[in-house]
Amino acid sequence: MNKYLKNSGFTLIELIIYLAITSIILVSITTIMLTILMGQAKSFVGSELNYNVEYMSNFLTRDIKQANQINSISTTTLSLKQQSNDVIYRFDRDTLTLWRQYNAGVPVKMNTDFINIDGSFYDNSFLNKSKNVLVYLELIEFDDANKMSDFTATTSVIFSVELRNRK
Repeated sequence: MNKYLKNSGFTLIELIIYLAITSIILVSITTIMLTILMGQAKSFVGSELNYNVEYMSNFLTRDIKQANQINSISTTTLSLKQQSNDVIYRFDRDTLTLWRQYNAGVPVKMNTDFINIDGSFYDNSFLNKSKNVLVYLELIEFDDANKMSDFTATTSVIFSVELRNRK
């Protein structure tokens, strides 16, 4: 019998060392991949929140600047007169949504489905010298259906805009 055929194969120690090294490598790769995926998810949450804040703020600012007058204002509703058009913003506190209605058209949801928002409008005008609207976006949060703390983000924004086209 050939002496090399007897010793072919792995010893138990070699097999255990191989499995240990392979396990360490696989655990490391899995941890790195999970970290990358969690980072992407957190980045998405922040991006979605920032996108909504910028989108809503830009629309509100533009519409208020183009307004000639404030038709009516309450904490949840802002009605503006622009030339021959009316623009109405309304916070729906039941659904945590900001709605924008142009003239008698269909109201349009301003925030995406992932974002909850609540806020207030205030008449910040000074005597008869300036017409100014204070907008307070009180609660802007990413709505995570699973309520995982790593995937939640909230912010608040407050800004004031003067009506520029008033006469």
